[in-house]
Amino acid sequence: MPAAASLTFLLIEDRAVRLRIGAAAWASEGYARFLVGTNLSLLLRNAILNASILAIASALHSVLGG
Repeated sequence: MPAAASLTFLLIEDRAVRLRIGAAAWASEGYARFLVGTNLSLLLRNAILNASILAIASALHSVLGG
């Protein structure tokens, strides 16, 4: 669920940036692409990190007999 919420926010933010850019120069379009790429990479990194932490915690819980 947090990843879906983050992705929704990312798409809404991209739409807002592109609406503000309008018919501006190509450099602004490049910035919008950069912004989405950066946010998407952060989203993926956080999702992988969270899944790893959950897996480690689950394994420790099983090993320790909790």
